[in-house]
Amino acid sequence: MFSAIDPRFDQNLTDLLEQATGGDFVACTSALSRYSRSSQKLHYILEFLLAHHATILTTNYLIRPTDVWVRRGTLVKPNSSNPTIGIAQPRGLAGAHRKLAQTITAHHPAP
Repeated sequence: MFSAIDPRFDQNLTDLLEQATGGDFVACTSALSRYSRSSQKLHYILEFLLAHHATILTTNYLIRPTDVWVRRGTLVKPNSSNPTIGIAQPRGLAGAHRKLAQTITAHHPAP
């Protein structure tokens, strides 16, 4: 695994991008910075995922090719070791954001 600012793609990230090309893919992460702290690399990852019609779900955001949802009120602190903990907190979620968070956490409950 490379450092957070390394511009190269490690095998885990390459695998994630490959999975996104299959359609109906939801990338779940505690925060976008978990993909990279390099803004150029992060922008490439986001562009790639959205170009392949993937959905990106973080603790506080839902990003799809057609829209973006943001948790209302106070944001929830991301938990990098278990993203599902923050995603499972329904406070401030609405509509499609709430529904997807509930679906994801039902299939991947927090310990």
